[in-house]
Amino acid sequence: MTKRTYQRQQIISVAEAFAQLEQAAIADIRCPIAGTNGLTSGLTSKLTRSGHIRIDVYPHNWRVVTILVGPHAGKSTAGPPNKNWRPYRTIEKGTETISYRRISP
Repeated sequence: MTKRTYQRQQIISVAEAFAQLEQAAIADIRCPIAGTNGLTSGLTSKLTRSGHIRIDVYPHNWRVVTILVGPHAGKSTAGPPNKNWRPYRTIEKGTETISYRRISP
């Protein structure tokens, strides 16, 4: 019988999650996915609700995070690979705007 080993998910703070997203925006790289280095959707939800970030969701679940506070306010993670894609959902403080636009030519 093979013994299974389970990896424990790293636990990070909201401040550490914000720092990860901020560093990704500064470097203009793709937004880290949930489960990477302890980043969870719960942490990004807290940051969104507190007004620290805005998330634009594109086709194929490509997410662009925009930093809204601090010295790097206005910087965003890398945009989607297809320049014709438009966000179908924007998640920000107090609202969740969903627009269903045609996303394929």
